[in-house]
Amino acid sequence: MDDVRGWLGALPRWILDALALSSALFFVLSVALVPWLVVRIPADYLVRPSRERPLLLHVARNAGGLLLVALGLVLLVLPGQGMLTVLVGVALLDLPVKRRLLRRILCQKTVRATVQKLRARAHRAPLLVP
Repeated sequence: MDDVRGWLGALPRWILDALALSSALFFVLSVALVPWLVVRIPADYLVRPSRERPLLLHVARNAGGLLLVALGLVLLVLPGQGMLTVLVGVALLDLPVKRRLLRRILCQKTVRATVQKLRARAHRAPLLVP
């Protein structure tokens, strides 16, 4: 622990301020954006076959998904909703193993319960998990 404090103490003040600001920004974004995205996922998303999309939409969805996965991984150690952010990011990605990965994340009782509570609060059907 002293090594980390020494390393952080050696950083310039503006870097520490940027880290603190980005942590606060990630927290606010995760609290505001992730529940909104979880509610917008169609209830049958994991059980229906995937569909083809135009190339521009495909690229934009994957870029947004990668950004959310990276943000979620950061939020696992910073304050925020890390697992839900990763869940939404993976849902946006067009990966062959996406549905299996989403099922694995949703198998965690706390994640599934949180997702279903958010959907119920927004008067949405529960997410169907095969």
